[in-house]
Amino acid sequence: MRRLASVVLTGALLTACGGNPFSPEGVSGVYNLVSVNGNALPWTSDQGATISAGSFSLNANNTYSSSVTIKPPSSNIPGTVTGSGTFELVEPDTIRFTRSIGGMFSGTLDGNRLTLSEEDGDSFVFEK
Repeated sequence: MRRLASVVLTGALLTACGGNPFSPEGVSGVYNLVSVNGNALPWTSDQGATISAGSFSLNANNTYSSSVTIKPPSSNIPGTVTGSGTFELVEPDTIRFTRSIGGMFSGTLDGNRLTLSEEDGDSFVFEK
């Protein structure tokens, strides 16, 4: 009985002190792009597009927005690609994203490091 009371008290204290770090509130913030496929920025794809910066924002209301600065191979002028949608946390470290324009993707969160893997096999690492 004493052990059960300790577990309940610990859970109540965690909730009162900011709760689970793997909650919408705990993961919310801005994550900046640090690497693509294990390579530091700027990164150039096999097709010649260059990614020079990016950010991914997770919000406490289970929405996200993203922004990536990319220069197409046919231009010297970089542009910005944006995205948005909603997310769902799946214990212990997976996040499922639903795009506003349709489609889904997933990622993992390890401390302040968010890793997103695209269907084409590219991996994007963001850090808070």
